Amino acid sequence: MTAARARVHDAALVTFDERRTAPTTEMSRPPGLRLQLTRPRADLTVLTAAGDIDSSNVAELADLLWPALLVEHSSIVLDFTAVTFLGVAGLELLSAANTYAPHRGLRIVLIAGQPAVERAVRAGSPDVALDRAPHLASCTTITAAAREREPARMLTA
Repeated sequence: MTAARARVHDAALVTFDERRTAPTTEMSRPPGLRLQLTRPRADLTVLTAAGDIDSSNVAELADLLWPALLVEHSSIVLDFTAVTFLGVAGLELLSAANTYAPHRGLRIVLIAGQPAVERAVRAGSPDVALDRAPHLASCTTITAAAREREPARMLTA
């Protein structure tokens, strides 16, 4: 027999020690969302995310993604290889950004990696019809090909 019994109650792990009367509580929390925005080249923005993307933190992702869509770049790469969960709120953000990007002459490329993210994106299809790449190194080729297909833009004063 063990000295402690455990039961789950309201997403918290409550442990009762038979020698004590007061329970100890450990909250089971998902890993926080970590974000990084880099511009390895003048025509490329890379937004790297790690952790869970859901309604509790999608605003953090939006705060980096939307300004990137307002800057003149030919491509935005979303590196989600370390994203462990992509919820409906994240899919809605990706869909809105992907709809808006062509109006700015931009292209969004997703590197998913994790099976949970791949399933979420497939389930959200065709609304989330993002260009895909297997890894960041392949995005150099994808963005170069996109530049060759684009007509030259005229700048007006």
